[in-house]
Amino acid sequence: MYQRPTSPVNAPPEITCAKRLTFSIVTEETLFKEDRILNGHWLVIVYIWATDIEWLKKARVSDLVSFSSFIGIRAWEWVDAVDSPTKIPYLFYELEREEDGTLKDTVFGGQAYTELDTVPIKLGDLVPPRLAGIRRLLNKEGRQLICAEWEELDDSGNLVQ
Repeated sequence: MYQRPTSPVNAPPEITCAKRLTFSIVTEETLFKEDRILNGHWLVIVYIWATDIEWLKKARVSDLVSFSSFIGIRAWEWVDAVDSPTKIPYLFYELEREEDGTLKDTVFGGQAYTELDTVPIKLGDLVPPRLAGIRRLLNKEGRQLICAEWEELDDSGNLVQ
């Protein structure tokens, strides 16, 4: 659990704390020991930023993580929504591996921020242009992260079949 540092950080002022969780399958021999050995074929790393440390302490990660795909990357940002007095979480990037093995950017059908957005953001908010750049970076680098070491991507970032 981390408290907000006293030095300035590039985050909305409401964000006061964060937590990082890592989990996977552990070996039976080390299950109840302090130094556990990870033994799974998967690893989940979750970062949660919050406005309320008490909520963060009680937050159930299983309620926040989506297990709807075989593997995926999701990125959220706090935005000023038109119909909300406080900033709200906004899913701006999601890369999923489909059952056939293809990698698909599922937010906005893979297109840039458009009027199709489900969260109307206040005019003048700098989030959409910044997120477009982050989406491009995630679409390039995220595809490398999501692939197993024996898989290969073509120049377009798609899996070589």
